[in-house]
Amino acid sequence: MRKKKGNIDYILLIVSIVLFAIGIVTLLSASAPESLKETGNSYVYFKKQLLFTTIGVVCALVISIIDYRLFKNIKLLMFGYLAMLAIAISVRFFGISEGGAARWIQIGGFSLQPSEFIKIGMIIVMAGYLANLEEKNQLKNPTKGVLIPLGLITVMSGSIFVFQNHLSAAILIFATGLIQMIIAGVNFKTLFTYGIIGTALSSLIIFKKLQSGTGGFRQARLQVWLKPFEYIKTTGWQTAQGLYALASGGILGVGLGNSKQKNSYIPEPQNDFIFAIFSEEVGFIGVVIVIILFLILISRGLLIANNVKNLFGKLIAVGITSILALQIIGNLAVVSNTIPVTGISLPLFSYGGSSIISVLILLGLLLNISKHAND
Repeated sequence: MRKKKGNIDYILLIVSIVLFAIGIVTLLSASAPESLKETGNSYVYFKKQLLFTTIGVVCALVISIIDYRLFKNIKLLMFGYLAMLAIAISVRFFGISEGGAARWIQIGGFSLQPSEFIKIGMIIVMAGYLANLEEKNQLKNPTKGVLIPLGLITVMSGSIFVFQNHLSAAILIFATGLIQMIIAGVNFKTLFTYGIIGTALSSLIIFKKLQSGTGGFRQARLQVWLKPFEYIKTTGWQTAQGLYALASGGILGVGLGNSKQKNSYIPEPQNDFIFAIFSEEVGFIGVVIVIILFLILISRGLLIANNVKNLFGKLIAVGITSILALQIIGNLAVVSNTIPVTGISLPLFSYGGSSIISVLILLGLLLNISKHAND
C-alpha cells in the first residue's frame, strides 16, 4: 500500500516566487529602453514575459498534479527520445536561423526554442532508463549501464551542437546526463574509460566546428574572453559593457531603474546579460541576496533528491537541480567574464518564452517529486 502523499516543499515554492518577482522587475527595468526604441512602447518585453509566465505556471500546475511515476514507461521514454532527436535535427531544416545558428521554430506569432524542452525530456529519459536498469540489477553492466546511456546523451547533445550550432545546450544536456549516471551508481571505472574516449572525440568535433564558417565566431569569443577591452569597439563590446555595469553598482547600486548600461550600451540587456543590469542597479548587497536565494533553491532541490525513496524520482530531482545550477553558474560566469560568452540564460530572470516556460515546468516537476518523497 502506498503511503499518503505529503505536502510540497513550500520553501522551494516561496524562494522560486521571490526569485521570479525580482527577475520580472529587473526584466522590466532592463528591457524598457530597448522596447521603447524598437516599438515605441516600454512594456512590450515585460508583457510578453508575463504571458509566457502564465503559460509556464499553467504547465507547472498540471505537471505538479500528475504522478511523475507515470513517465517511467520504458517504451514511452524511448518513443519520446526518438521524437526529441527528430525535432533536434529538423530545426536545422525547418527552423529560423539567426546569428549563424538555427535554434528556433515558428509557431503562430511566437518563436520556440526546442532545446529548452529537450533538456526536460532528457532528464526524464535518463532517469527512467537508469531506474529500469536498477530494477533488473543491470546498472553495473558495462554495456547497458554505461555505453547505452552515454550514447543517448552523446547523440542528443551532438545533434543539438551539429544541427543547431548550440554548444551551451549540448554541454548542459551531456553534463546533466553524466551526473545522473554517477548518482545512479553505474560502473564508474567503465564510465571513466568511455568518458575519456568521448571527451577526445567531442574535442575533435568542436575543434573542427571552430574551424568552420558556422563555428568560427567562437574563436572570436575566446579572444574577447582573454582580452575584452582590446576588442571593446568590436566583438568585445558586450563583455566590456557588462563589466562596466558590474563595477558601477558598488555596494548599494545606482537605484532601481537607473542603470546607464541598459541604454544602448549592453545589446539586448533583457537576455543573457540581465544580471549585469541587476548588479548595476542594486549593487553588491542585492547580488549577494539573490545568490543566497539561488543557493537555497539548489539546496532544496538536493534535499528533495536525497529524501526521495525511489531512484526514478531521485534522478529526476538530481537532473533538474543540476541543470538549474549549471545554468545559474554558467550565466553568472559569462557576465563576470569568468568563462567566454555563450548563450546561457539566467533562470527566472532572462527574457524568453521557451526559457521561462521550461524553468517553471522543471520547478513544477521538482515540487511534484517533493510531494511524493516518502512513497
